[in-house]
Amino acid sequence: MAMTMTPEADSLSKEETAGRIRAHIRRAEAGLVERFPVLVHQDGIGASLCVASMAGMVTLGWLYALGYVPALVCVLGNALFASVLHEIEHDLIHKLYFPRSRLPHNAMMFFVWLFRGNVPHGWYRRAIHFHHHQASGTASDIEERLLGLGMPWGFRRWLVALDPSAAYLLNARRLEREVPGFSRWALVRASLPIYPLFLFVLAGFWFVPSLKVLAVAWVFPNVIRQACLQIITSNVHYYGDVHDVTEETQILRPFYLWPLQLFCFNFGTTHGFHHYVVDQPFYIRQMIAPQVLPCLRALGMRESDTGTFVRANRFTQASAAR
Repeated sequence: MAMTMTPEADSLSKEETAGRIRAHIRRAEAGLVERFPVLVHQDGIGASLCVASMAGMVTLGWLYALGYVPALVCVLGNALFASVLHEIEHDLIHKLYFPRSRLPHNAMMFFVWLFRGNVPHGWYRRAIHFHHHQASGTASDIEERLLGLGMPWGFRRWLVALDPSAAYLLNARRLEREVPGFSRWALVRASLPIYPLFLFVLAGFWFVPSLKVLAVAWVFPNVIRQACLQIITSNVHYYGDVHDVTEETQILRPFYLWPLQLFCFNFGTTHGFHHYVVDQPFYIRQMIAPQVLPCLRALGMRESDTGTFVRANRFTQASAAR
């Protein structure tokens, strides 16, 4: 793992470290907006990216159906578009687009759910995501534990990481016993009716040729997108021995994970500073990353700590051994 704390950073308290990181992120964002004033039009940018990504998925699917592009181009291209839609939904969960206009806000929330299909809807995810920020890395962090956080690596962990259905079947019942207030049936209801349709297309395209276009344009791209995201997110976060925000995440970007990063919008590189500043659109995070990452390293955030794979996401080896 890369840790390049400066002597000054070593003398700071956890609260001072977090405060300096937040201030640096805010300064980087303010400087970016000053250079590109168009970025103040947050609602318009979010809506435009949403419509463009959905149009991109429809267009590639149409071109595939007409025989103008091969299946692989459609699948990979739509996985990229779907990864943008996932980031837009995350911003919507934090109410960053049309927070005081219910119709466009909820319309965006619905369509980003429809165009991905293999996740619960964003209105449900909002509650568990807000709790994730309050209790990241603890036993009640439902959002990440569903995706494998804290599980030792092995066959079960890979199943959970690769497939949302396996994540539900292997983890939801146990979490219902362990986490007060969590209901696996509420999770099922939040996936209806779109996820059953998604599974029907996934299973049926082998037997029903008319489903093949939907499989190539919608299902397979989202299978790839979700698997990449689940592998990355469940290893960006730490679990079990987390005491404050400085121990919740790392910068996960070893070179060999770049194909996964590609289909989850560089999540491993930039998600760490979202934990410090949550009200920041995803495109701003990407644009200020070159300025923010050196600060995170200097103030002690771990980078490419691949040992977390064998420590069941524990922050320290001593905790993993207990």
